[in-house]
Amino acid sequence: MSSRAELVEKISSYLSGLGTGAVQMLVNSIERARDNGDADPALNLILEAAQKLLLSPEEKAGLLARTKRFFFEKLDDFLVDQTPGWKHVARISRTSLDPIWDWMSGEMFAEEFHARGLDDEATVLRLSDSALRDCVDAYRDQCMQRLSDILSDASSSQKMTQHFISQLGGEDVFEDLADIVYYDRIEPLLTRFTQSLPDVIDKINDQGEKSLIKRIQLFIHQRPDDHHWVFASLMPRLASPCLLAEIAVKLGGSDDIRKIEQSCGDTALSLIYYELASHVHCVTDIKSGQPDTETVTGHLLAYHELLRRVSVALDLESPSALAKDITVLRNTVSAWIDREISGISGLMRRSLRMPKDKEAPVPDFDDHLADDCERALAVLQIARQAKSSLALNQSLNSVTRDVEQSFEVLFNAALDALKQAHGAYYHYCEAVVSASIRYGTLHFGDEYAALLQRQFDAVQKQSMAS
Repeated sequence: MSSRAELVEKISSYLSGLGTGAVQMLVNSIERARDNGDADPALNLILEAAQKLLLSPEEKAGLLARTKRFFFEKLDDFLVDQTPGWKHVARISRTSLDPIWDWMSGEMFAEEFHARGLDDEATVLRLSDSALRDCVDAYRDQCMQRLSDILSDASSSQKMTQHFISQLGGEDVFEDLADIVYYDRIEPLLTRFTQSLPDVIDKINDQGEKSLIKRIQLFIHQRPDDHHWVFASLMPRLASPCLLAEIAVKLGGSDDIRKIEQSCGDTALSLIYYELASHVHCVTDIKSGQPDTETVTGHLLAYHELLRRVSVALDLESPSALAKDITVLRNTVSAWIDREISGISGLMRRSLRMPKDKEAPVPDFDDHLADDCERALAVLQIARQAKSSLALNQSLNSVTRDVEQSFEVLFNAALDALKQAHGAYYHYCEAVVSASIRYGTLHFGDEYAALLQRQFDAVQKQSMAS
């Protein structure tokens, strides 16, 4: 800990005996003194110590987390939330960052970390973003240089490799670390490449695409081993990830780079796999309860569009590892949709219990029934907008007629309840009627929905009159 940090820590310890209000008054007084031209260095120390005490736990944690965030921020374009069963060059799992950071800052390069004061809470809290980023950059440069030498030695020693895998907690983490070190070496080249692209990508017409392909060709001719990183860096910059596959297919050249071009195509498709997986993850990770129709529909539509365009460049029935992984994604989506659609059966069961005799007691309208209606409507909206999937059409067709009958029964039962002036059910009846009208719009059009709305308005008018 530096002498300044020690002084701040001592002052903070002394001030901690004061109440929060007193510390805030002290901060206000010092800030007024500084505004009036008082440049006493001691005031800065006291102010720093006092402001540290006023930080909430959340603010403190956020400031301390900046160190790790700044260390990995250059990798943002290459991070993925989850990985398939195989490791792909230029894709780094976010789950690897914590063990890598803990190993580097707590074990491998702990001395360098301490020497720069990055393990000292008072120092990290005191530094501005700019100053802390400079400090972290210097630490990363030092670490990467040493890691490059270490990994080079480890490549010829199985025992050393296994030692690092054990320390990091797994082979996948070790491979991600190797990618991070490699990226640090080629980052200046990639940065120059991507900085030259905005004018092309903003106008990705035929001419722009041709220009982009030429620049990619030039790069992979010069650095054939780095084409994975080129495509990964392009991924977040293109409006449609499938442009990668299309561009890779159009890459032409001489015989000596044919294998590289084939690998480019494989790389593009592999990157698109991650995009597919992210959409599937967003859909299937939704907790129980009413789905966010707009969000889920967006992900499902993007998933189906990607799948359609990927199938042009890749035989999804082939025995390749990529095709098998995409098949797993397709099965996951189909299973989720099947489960959601079968969940609508709860609505059907409720509707079948509705009394057919208009003089019979009013059924138990409640929150569960209203939720069933909304959930059924949401799933059907999602399914209808993403119905390009054959499996989805089959699932949807299996319940469409039953759902149609259910909404009809529920709508009529809700109107009967309103006619009988059962005020306790009004809120639920109104919710069921609203869902039924929206279902009518979805499946039969505005004219049919307007007919239902007129029936509802007439019943409301009759109830108010009585």
